[in-house]
Amino acid sequence: MSQDVKQWIAEIRTLQHQIQVANKERDQAYASAENWRKLYQAEAQQRRTDARLMQEKLDQLGMELQTLQQQISSDRSVDGGGEQPAMQLDQLEALSVEQLRESLQQAIADANGLRQALQAEKMDHKNTRQSLTTALADTMDLLTREKSDRPMPAASSDRPSESSDAQPQPKSPWPELPHLH
Repeated sequence: MSQDVKQWIAEIRTLQHQIQVANKERDQAYASAENWRKLYQAEAQQRRTDARLMQEKLDQLGMELQTLQQQISSDRSVDGGGEQPAMQLDQLEALSVEQLRESLQQAIADANGLRQALQAEKMDHKNTRQSLTTALADTMDLLTREKSDRPMPAASSDRPSESSDAQPQPKSPWPELPHLH
């Protein structure tokens, strides 16, 4: 009978372990799901913001189009229609194309200036890195030379020599024991 009890206890422990593993996996799955939910909500919020901004831009462009159409129709009614309003519309389109060209040229010039500044910054960075590396190597060489120029303490004496450069050794609260050779 005690054999049956041991077997039942072993099965209960195995099941408890399986429950713990399953609970950990469940908690990890919940955490992962929560993380994905937060990412989805952030992305959805960004999409809603983008859509709202695009709608506002579209409304603004629509109003500008209406204003231009009203302006063109009022110009036609004042001029009595004919060839001149068509010329003004062509001039307006040509003017906006020229403005776009000027803006594009300015953007290209700005980009070229930024590219040159970036190249100069890269060169400065490279020079700085090289000079710092050289300075570090020189320092390491000096330290190595200084270390090799120092005399090594004599290994035969049990106590450090009392020279004027040596720091006094602190006294130990423990009695000094004789050295056994």
